[in-house]
Amino acid sequence: MIEYPRIFSLSTVGVRKHYNQDYLLHQVRTDFTGNNGIGKSLIADLFQLIFIGQKSKISFGTESFKNKDRHIHTIPYNTDDAYVFIHIEFKKNEFITIGTNIGNKRSRPLKSFWILNQAYNDNDRKDLETLALHADQLAYSKDFLKDGQFLPINQLARHLKKNKKGFLKSFTDLEDKKEYYEFLYTNELLPINLAIDENMDAFAKVIQSFSKANSLDTESDKILKDFLFENSLDKLETKYKSNKEKLEKLINEYNELDEEIHTIELKQEVLGNLKELEQLKNDAQQNYLTAEYHSNYSQYETVANKCIGTSNKIEKETDIISNLKSDLPKISKQIEITKSDYDTYFKAQESFTNYKNLFNARAEKLASLDQLQKMKLPEIDQANLVKINIDEYNHQSIIDRVNKLNSDLKRYGTIDKINEKTSSQLKIIADYKAVKSSELADLEALNRILSAGEDGSLIAQILKDGNNLTKEQETVLFGLLKNVDCGKPDNPTKGSQYTKDSSLLKSENIEEDKVNSGYWFAIGALRTFVPYSNDKQIFADTAKMNDAKKKKQNAINEQVKSINNELGEILKFEKGDPYDLSAVDELKNLNKDFKDFSLYERSKIAMSIAESLSTKITQDQKDLELSLRELEALEKKIPIEITYEKIDDQLTSYIQKVAAKKSVHTDLQNKLETSKSTITQKEENLVTLKALLDSQEKERDELKKKYEGALIIFKTRFSQLHIQDFVPTNINQVNVENLQKLYNTNKDNYINAYGKASSRFDTTKDDLEVKNQMDDQNYSFAVLELVLLGPKIKHTENLAPALKKSNQNRTKVMQAITQAMLRIFKLTKTKYQDFEKTVEDLNDFFNERLISDKYHFKIDFTPNETFKIDWMKNLQSSTQAAYSEGELQFSDSVESFVEKIFAETTSYNEKIKFSDLLDPKTYFDLSTRLLDKDGIDQTGSTGQSYTAIVLLGIGRLSIVQKEDRKGVKFLILEEVSNMDKGNFNTFPNIAKEFGYQMLTMTPEPYGSNEDEGWYLHHLIEGYEDVNINYAPPSSYFKTNEARQDLSDYLNNVNDQ
Repeated sequence: MIEYPRIFSLSTVGVRKHYNQDYLLHQVRTDFTGNNGIGKSLIADLFQLIFIGQKSKISFGTESFKNKDRHIHTIPYNTDDAYVFIHIEFKKNEFITIGTNIGNKRSRPLKSFWILNQAYNDNDRKDLETLALHADQLAYSKDFLKDGQFLPINQLARHLKKNKKGFLKSFTDLEDKKEYYEFLYTNELLPINLAIDENMDAFAKVIQSFSKANSLDTESDKILKDFLFENSLDKLETKYKSNKEKLEKLINEYNELDEEIHTIELKQEVLGNLKELEQLKNDAQQNYLTAEYHSNYSQYETVANKCIGTSNKIEKETDIISNLKSDLPKISKQIEITKSDYDTYFKAQESFTNYKNLFNARAEKLASLDQLQKMKLPEIDQANLVKINIDEYNHQSIIDRVNKLNSDLKRYGTIDKINEKTSSQLKIIADYKAVKSSELADLEALNRILSAGEDGSLIAQILKDGNNLTKEQETVLFGLLKNVDCGKPDNPTKGSQYTKDSSLLKSENIEEDKVNSGYWFAIGALRTFVPYSNDKQIFADTAKMNDAKKKKQNAINEQVKSINNELGEILKFEKGDPYDLSAVDELKNLNKDFKDFSLYERSKIAMSIAESLSTKITQDQKDLELSLRELEALEKKIPIEITYEKIDDQLTSYIQKVAAKKSVHTDLQNKLETSKSTITQKEENLVTLKALLDSQEKERDELKKKYEGALIIFKTRFSQLHIQDFVPTNINQVNVENLQKLYNTNKDNYINAYGKASSRFDTTKDDLEVKNQMDDQNYSFAVLELVLLGPKIKHTENLAPALKKSNQNRTKVMQAITQAMLRIFKLTKTKYQDFEKTVEDLNDFFNERLISDKYHFKIDFTPNETFKIDWMKNLQSSTQAAYSEGELQFSDSVESFVEKIFAETTSYNEKIKFSDLLDPKTYFDLSTRLLDKDGIDQTGSTGQSYTAIVLLGIGRLSIVQKEDRKGVKFLILEEVSNMDKGNFNTFPNIAKEFGYQMLTMTPEPYGSNEDEGWYLHHLIEGYEDVNINYAPPSSYFKTNEARQDLSDYLNNVNDQ
């Protein structure tokens, strides 16, 4: 018997793979079979598009070769608009059609639609039978095309209406789609109201779990909770908000009482502290005034005695000043006499000094001029003169240079010969160094060759081959071919040579020439001469070659060392350092004078000096005549007679005489200045002493005022006491300043505390009487106390009873707050128990259905060890305890208070949100297991896990549905080949029991353990386009024993 409503058929238009197809669905089971990649898994995705219709909630869980490339906008094929729709039969032969329009652009939204017998709006009052389509009105895939062309949805609506296929209405926006889902739910076409977001989320996840979507992870606590239970937190928060105003009113009342108690306690504390500060101020003032009086009186007596001593000093200083002033004129007269005498001698001292210097310089020039005139001059060589300035050379330099020139000319002949000898010697050295450097390079190259260091050379190849060589072959090898390579070099230079034939050295190519002591070596038509070698032969015997080669290398090394030593000694010679070239015949007679051209250059300068000497002598003679006249002029300015002997001693004696005259004059000046300074100092002292006397008299008078003032204040402030009764012991050791500071500190502390106390409370802040006390600087404690406490309490001792009454009132309010919170969290605990009961019911459901005929699927509901639901039981006692300990605070929000109470109750140290405490899901964890008959955990196969997920999905839908309502229900099983036959046979029974239509997708469908048949659609890949399956598919009515073409089967049924 068919149960209604049911899905009658599924149709696709312009959909990839399926393209334009129509599939009839059996009331219990329909199989889609075919090769992999044929589009079976897409069926599950199409059902998501029909029923969910929101891209954000759709998740394609089906697997493909390029799963990342499966997107909604890629489903249309060769069209901008694709369609998928189903016919729902809600009574026999009465239908409505629902579906989805899919655009080929990512930006285009999905458009849900229905097709009814007539137009319908949300406010219309038409029953479903009136809106129903009859079988002959149903539109299939071909009806969605116009002349074979795909249509946009607005044109499609007009096309269907014109062809009497019903009225299509589409829904795009989310709000519009809620009308769509309400219609389906209200008319019992869907058992679940998908207009509710929570229901839509649950329904989407179930469909996705059926199609093996990844959205249901049974190992995730959060995903399981979200999958199985609706979001009750919003309702709980709504309930909480409805009670929040009342609760906040209680909290405000509590806070007002708390503030009142705090204010009373604060007044009690403030007044108590202020009273203590007043007493400290009074005690400090008495001590300070007593010490001030006695200290100032004692100081007064001391200063009065000092005034007498200062007056005596002033009298004595006045007498001393008078005596010093009378001596000043005598000293001034003596200074004038000595000053005139000293000035005369001092002015002549500079002339005497100039005379001495000029006299000595003239005597020196006379002597040197005599030497120049007597000096032998060389014969002037006009060819070797250079331009000089004779004045740049002093007499001694001229004498030394000319004498050196005479010596060199006597030794070497002429300046030109010096130049020739220098050039000749430098050439000898350069030639010798060039020869030795060449020999050194050859020796080092030969050494490298013998060491086989230059791999690829002809010698290295001969060494490698180990062939004996004759004397003439070896002579040619080392004398002519030592730099020849055995192959073409990579980086040749000028003169590089190579051969590829080591037989180049064969005896036929060598001809001895005894006359010239050597050999002629033939290379083609060219002959090259090589002289005999005195070196011992190396390649005569290959057996002894290594020893001979070693001796040859040692000899080469000695030669290299010898050459390097010679070159080193030459370098020393060139630098002018000590050297030894005695062993070098070519260089043993080197002359240091010719190491460079410096002697030649100096000789030319000396010759030029000799040539200019007569000019120098003439100029010197003129200078001597001029200096004689200058001496005569200077002598006239000197006040003593000068002799021409020991002129330096005469000047020294004269300077000493000038210094003595200056000393006498200076001593008199110092005496005058000392007298004046003493007078000034004494007069300043006198001023200071008079100022000191004024200061002492002033201090004396001030001290008198102070001790008299202290006495007046003391009598005024402490009228009952006598100051003479309070004489401090050791009055000189009493620090009055410290006592005053202590008094001022205590006074300031009292005044500050008084001001803070008055400004701290509203009752005293703007009170005129208190303000007058502060303006007049009286600061009366009694006035402040009365204004602060008011006429009801008046005095500080009356604060305790008032505080007790306020505490009693606050306790009552606290108890009312606790009861309100308990009512709020009672609903959280009720939902927690509901969830626990739901899991129990699901487990009962799973216990009645074995997976693989041997496993039970189970959900474990585990109370959270950290967040225990039982903390709510302790809410009242914890609040009371916090109140008793003075830790109950409502300074922040209600939420903050509850979070704090939870932390204190559970000792939880981390941050916890109020919403988490309100959420019943916080207090438990969910996990799933697969158990065998003995209750032991099993891992389970992929198929068994899939079976468990499907069972869980059915259970979840039953929770969402809440009540037994009609509506289409379907169960999609993809890749059922992953299950064994036993697991598969569970699902047809479940489908029958719960009224589901079952759709399977697999290459190899299972049979059934029932006698009833089912529909099977065999999808076949298209011949011309692999993305368009063959149409129509091969469809059958199938039983365990046989299969029949579906159209034949339906015709037979209709005939009956």
